Amino acid sequence: MKNKLYFLIVFLLLLNTALIAQDEQQSADDLAAKLNNPSAAIGTLNTFIDFMSYQGSLPDADAQTSWTLTFQPSLPKPLGESGINLLFRPAIPIILNQPLPTVNGFENSGFQFGNIGFDMALGTTTKKGILLMGGLAGTLPTASNESMRAQWAFGPEAAVGFISKKIILGILVSQKWDVESGPRKTSVFGGQYFYFIPIGKGRTIGASPSYSYDWETKDFTLPLGIGYSSVTKIGSMPFKYGLSAAYSVASPDTFGSVWQIRLQLSPVVNLPW
Repeated sequence: MKNKLYFLIVFLLLLNTALIAQDEQQSADDLAAKLNNPSAAIGTLNTFIDFMSYQGSLPDADAQTSWTLTFQPSLPKPLGESGINLLFRPAIPIILNQPLPTVNGFENSGFQFGNIGFDMALGTTTKKGILLMGGLAGTLPTASNESMRAQWAFGPEAAVGFISKKIILGILVSQKWDVESGPRKTSVFGGQYFYFIPIGKGRTIGASPSYSYDWETKDFTLPLGIGYSSVTKIGSMPFKYGLSAAYSVASPDTFGSVWQIRLQLSPVVNLPW
């Protein structure tokens, strides 16, 4: 009788451990899915570290590289019980090193503050897994180096995608125009495409590269990317980290990007509302 009792206790303990592990995996997988869904109501403090290499017809173009740190918090506001979230994502870049073409060759920008980009949109995911977003995208001329300073530019953005347990994919498009008078004109069509494939335990294969087409200069940039990310915990705080690489199959002829290597660090935080 005692042996049977011991066996039952051991069996229950093992079963409980397995159920806890299964719940933790399910929780990590659910969290990873929300973090990869741009319309989800989840707070993150995203930090991206980007290394880029370049090519082009300018002398020494293929010898140039850059480093940028970008802070992009995301603190969406759920609008009641509607399932619609108000999304605001400013991208605040700190340029650690950026090559600048001049008449005398390339110069190093050194440590600089970059132009802030942002989007503000309404987003939702339907019960059938259809992701829908629409709103405003903009660029603010905040660069500390005048030669790197953009113009005030704004325009519409929209996104559509599909969310399931097996894949997350979609595309975001925007069109921005300058709102300043003068000889310089800004008209840029761009956005991101994204795809993520869950592989279990909060891990994901996928990427979300940015593309753009400048209507004024006719420059087109299109990277193809792949990456790996995982959700873990630091103490009681969920944390996403990832590494991705993108190769530009199209870039400006004179000077444009070739490779982008991105490290992502994203603590998950409670929404303040």
